[in-house]
Amino acid sequence: MAQLVATIGKAGYNRILKATETASAAYRQLGLTTLSQEVATLGALLCLLQILDGILTGIGVFHFGTTIEGNALLRALMENWGYVNALVFVKSLAILIILSLCSLSRMVSWLPKAMKAVIVIYLAAAIIPWTAVFIMKTI
Repeated sequence: MAQLVATIGKAGYNRILKATETASAAYRQLGLTTLSQEVATLGALLCLLQILDGILTGIGVFHFGTTIEGNALLRALMENWGYVNALVFVKSLAILIILSLCSLSRMVSWLPKAMKAVIVIYLAAAIIPWTAVFIMKTI
């Protein structure tokens, strides 16, 4: 499972990098203000992590119930709205916040460093724990 995630992650990162290079070149041709390639890549990676976490969370909750979710607010939303609706809402909101942060990065110089830190924290606090749960509790 971890090897699969690593393989998908590397392939996905390379595709994102190429897409951001292409988009940046197109924006420069049009004379539009564009995000730096670094911020666009970090934002895309954060969005990908949100989607991956949503999928892993959905699989985990489907198999083990809402009690497996560590976030009390998200667990309460899942119990009230259903886990799919709650995950779609929360992950969509998170992606909107990421896109807003990418836009703000033109004015806030330290934002790319913060985004890198969030990626590391997110991997450690969400993606790796879900992977460990699936390894320890065979589905």
